[in-house]
Amino acid sequence: MKINFVTNNLTGYLFTIGAASLWGFGGCVAKFAFNSAIDPLLFVKIRLAMSFILLFAYLSIFNKKHIFIAKTDILYFSILGIFGMATMQLFYLFAIKYTNVSTAVFLQYTSPILMALYLYFFESAPISVSKMLAIALSLIGGSCFVISMAETSLNFQGLFYGIFAALGMAFISVYGRKSLKSYSPLTLILYSTGFAAIFINIVTPMNLAIFSLPTSTWLILLYFSIFSTLIPYFLYFKGVSIISPTNAGITACLEPFIASIVAFFWLREGLSILQIVGGILIVSGVVILQKFDNLV
Repeated sequence: MKINFVTNNLTGYLFTIGAASLWGFGGCVAKFAFNSAIDPLLFVKIRLAMSFILLFAYLSIFNKKHIFIAKTDILYFSILGIFGMATMQLFYLFAIKYTNVSTAVFLQYTSPILMALYLYFFESAPISVSKMLAIALSLIGGSCFVISMAETSLNFQGLFYGIFAALGMAFISVYGRKSLKSYSPLTLILYSTGFAAIFINIVTPMNLAIFSLPTSTWLILLYFSIFSTLIPYFLYFKGVSIISPTNAGITACLEPFIASIVAFFWLREGLSILQIVGGILIVSGVVILQKFDNLV
């Protein structure tokens, strides 16, 4: 029994590491090939809509059962999409606008603290010493990446939007976990991206720039819809279904470290001592969780 538990626990971490790897690699793809002329907000709106359409088409052909949900759960999934997926995407974008990418990523990955506090106060889930240590290591490690990029500018607006991006990530992790008892992660992703796309396009209507995007940009959007949205979120929620949302959130903090490693080997970018130290700290936090924290 204990062996099976440890194996399942490790599987949950591997799923989450897979998600973080794809997110990190996606950042390098964007840096390597993304056409900066496209408006970032337009990019997010198309990415969400395309992700929904692609997943809906796939499920319609290969696995229709994951499309159907109970009428009573429509409100649940609309809340998940609007206050989880849409909030995370929009406020992360605004955080980048008022700070920079590395700072926005760091602020978003403060979400494990919010998850741990919610689970402690509302679900009576204890916060173990190993979990507190892992959170501390991931935050210190993340701050190393911010400092190493020499991009430490932070104003009130950037901090505000970054915290709300973290709230969005925490919400979709904790609130989304409830649906995994009855539905597949595919169903969760389908409706959260669908409702998020609808909400964002209502708040900020699609402009005509979409019709003038070059083929290369559409290919990048297709890549991001599949390999930076659908597949990594599927892996992430598979992880959340096995390990706790807090542990999954801490493990996802590997994203900037993985992005730096990929950039080092692929884009020939330098890897600073601070980035190496930050990566070691984050990896150490994940190892501590896997070895010593058995709270799921």
